[in-house]
Amino acid sequence: MTSRTTAWARWRERLPDLGREAARFAAVGSVAYLVDTGLFNLAHYAWHVHTVPAKLLSTVFAASLAFVGNRFWTWRDRERAALHREYLTYFAFNTVGLGLTLGVAVGYQVAVARWPEVLDNPLALNLVVNVLGVGLGTLFRFHAYRTWVFRRVRPESAPTR
Repeated sequence: MTSRTTAWARWRERLPDLGREAARFAAVGSVAYLVDTGLFNLAHYAWHVHTVPAKLLSTVFAASLAFVGNRFWTWRDRERAALHREYLTYFAFNTVGLGLTLGVAVGYQVAVARWPEVLDNPLALNLVVNVLGVGLGTLFRFHAYRTWVFRRVRPESAPTR
């Protein structure tokens, strides 16, 4: 068997686990999104908190909830590091993912200035920012969390690369 065939076989072997992780990650993220949106609206409209502090409150709360869901459900089989290390690393990667989303939003604004007749509409805005931007941020977070925050335990007998 060639190394290419072996790599393909290993990847196909891991695909079901990756699919389960992705589905759990999406479920946790969906709940966190609903909590974020609901808490933002509650804080802003019912408690009369200004927009930015309300969003900061809702985001930190929802991200903390997502951390708990991902730590204890999505990647419950992974080795555990000190909780504060995982939490801080999680938030650092969450911030990078947010930066990717905001970068797409800034790029959209630049593009609108150049092609307003095509891009200056609610559909384009939502497709670019909330589908492309959030999608890129989410893919980055999924990879970063499973690779660096909730690391897989390597068996002692497994060779290291």
